[in-house]
Amino acid sequence: MCDSFDGTAVASTFSTAYPHIGGSLGIYKGQPTTVSGNSEDAEDSHHVKHQKVETLSTTGWTSLADLPRYDFNDSIAVDNL
Repeated sequence: MCDSFDGTAVASTFSTAYPHIGGSLGIYKGQPTTVSGNSEDAEDSHHVKHQKVETLSTTGWTSLADLPRYDFNDSIAVDNL
């Protein structure tokens, strides 16, 4: 779940399609974007690495192309490319 804060109140917005435990959050094309992370495998309770990338718009999270490989990463803000 993604929350927004206007300086006074917190409001819940949209959930991503994938959990991004330990992933990164940055800005891509002016939109908050979450990159990779781990998701917990409910069957055997361990974390599964994934390369999922999702970006947030006014209508919710949209999946982008997966990262080519999973690695530790940091996010940065990038102007429209």
